[in-house]
Amino acid sequence: DLRVERVLREAGPTSLHVVEHLLQGRRLLLQRAPVSDLAAQRIISNAKAWARAAGEHGVALFDDGIDGDVAWLIWELPEGETLADRVSRAGPLGNDEVVHVSTALGDALATLHAQGVIHRDLRPEGIVLQPASADGAAPRVRLAGHVVVDRLVHPSIDTPLDSPANTADAWSWSAPELLSGTQHITPSADVWSLGLVAFYALTGKRT
Repeated sequence: DLRVERVLREAGPTSLHVVEHLLQGRRLLLQRAPVSDLAAQRIISNAKAWARAAGEHGVALFDDGIDGDVAWLIWELPEGETLADRVSRAGPLGNDEVVHVSTALGDALATLHAQGVIHRDLRPEGIVLQPASADGAAPRVRLAGHVVVDRLVHPSIDTPLDSPANTADAWSWSAPELLSGTQHITPSADVWSLGLVAFYALTGKRT
């Protein structure tokens, strides 16, 4: 059983909630997207592909399903603060921190791309910096899974309702081809976003 604590994000008809698992006593993320049957199957398939491909920097997908015309996913909620919150609280990261975060994100994206998955929605709000396990150690970088992911092998079924092209908050982080609505999306779209995220981490400025 789940109890909704708060709405974390709403983008059009999709929503992301912080929930508590009443039996296990832990907090999770519930993503809901009211879509057609075909799109719902695609979202779930892509999320499972993400969970398999994300590697050590990803987050776990615990459960999924379709309830009527709503696809839902339950994700791990990693401890720590987002890159956006870190920069807002303490200003830009130091040079070594930027290199560490950028390298970790690059490794995570390379792992996804090798499995035929494009992230499509890389942004500071979806990057979690977990506290280091030892004094002086660099934080662990986690790439949130509650995002749009697109399989290279299924590039043109339809455009998800929570696509960056339909979410104003994501425009400043998205590659031009994502905003143009083209069906031909390649891993270079994620590389573009990674450069913008690294610039933000270093300067605190959004382009």
